[in-house]
Amino acid sequence: MVQIFLNTSSNGLTEELLFSSLMQLFPSGNIIQELVSVFQTVFPDIKITVDFKETTGDVGVGKQLVFKAHPLISLNEKLLEEKLQELLSKVFPTKNPVNSIAYNSYKEAMDLYHHSNVPFESFIVTENSVKLLFTLIGIELLLSTVSKPLELYLPPFIITPMHFSKSNTFEIHPIVLELLKKHEIPFQLNSQRQTIISPFILSLLSQILFIKYEPPQQVQLEQRFVSYQKYGKNTLWVQCFIIKPTSEHDKIYLVETHLDDVSGEHLGYLFKELYQLGAKDVSAYPLLMKKNRPGWGIRIITDARKLEIVKTALFGITGTLGVRIQELPRHVQYRKSMERTVTIQGKPYTISIKYGSMHPLDYKIEHDSLVKIRQDTNLPFRVIERLIDYQIVKEEKGLES
Repeated sequence: MVQIFLNTSSNGLTEELLFSSLMQLFPSGNIIQELVSVFQTVFPDIKITVDFKETTGDVGVGKQLVFKAHPLISLNEKLLEEKLQELLSKVFPTKNPVNSIAYNSYKEAMDLYHHSNVPFESFIVTENSVKLLFTLIGIELLLSTVSKPLELYLPPFIITPMHFSKSNTFEIHPIVLELLKKHEIPFQLNSQRQTIISPFILSLLSQILFIKYEPPQQVQLEQRFVSYQKYGKNTLWVQCFIIKPTSEHDKIYLVETHLDDVSGEHLGYLFKELYQLGAKDVSAYPLLMKKNRPGWGIRIITDARKLEIVKTALFGITGTLGVRIQELPRHVQYRKSMERTVTIQGKPYTISIKYGSMHPLDYKIEHDSLVKIRQDTNLPFRVIERLIDYQIVKEEKGLES
């Protein structure tokens, strides 16, 4: 799981800002040059140049995406969609264009436009339509390079009411408001500064899986990138943070049954078979059953791939008449295994240690390593552990010998 927190300025968020942030998060070679080459084949009469340059702004040094197309062209709605599908078919030759994130973002926003009274000219600045297509497709291309699921956190959007009708009242852009409500995106009203946020970016964000609209609590922000975008007098910025993971989460299956006619030997055999078949964990606990018969509760944890195998083995080995199955979320602390050398009674030993992600001293010594030292030294396990702990703590804290 890749966790990202985007801290946006009060001026809004655009496709270019998101593209700039993802460019820094997931650098993927010559992606801009590749996109420019494709766009030149679809728009042969336009000279397209794209630069990703360093800029200094309100929150420090960051990157800015500078897109230029000359001469400027005006695309009507029909031509805009045709060009989008043509571009998608060239960038993703094995994918149906209508199944793409870029197309669905465009289509959702345009469908809402058709049901509103907002003129097309105020909905999309036609001279920037090529840039819109470039950033929408670029974002999808970058996301396609990410091997892990993306979890994106955003603070509530700050939206400025604008003057859209003939009356003197100010209101939120009707299509923007519809998307905010449809996707349950939190927002706040702000009358101080103009907000630049397009329907396309709202629709796009709603299609990125695992999106959350609140900053994660009690996490470490590991890396920071800044992106800028200029719109006349307005300068938009985004601080993009990679969150240092402390745990990962997935789904597991809990399989349970009760037995009143098995011996300890049978349970031992059951445990051995289930672990060999790929069960993640097997446990048993005593209980009192119907007619006061003593029995055992069997609890097995497995993933979806091994569920049928584990269930079949439980029926076949125990003869139980039924099992209960629950799908449950599971959060697991990130761990890494390392080898290091310690000295016990003047002799070096290479031991295996598993480290957690919460603290440098959150570790566990593998039992096989303790057994080897025990066989050589005849020391009690607790003494061996204390000797190893002393050396690890001294090394981690940089204490003098």
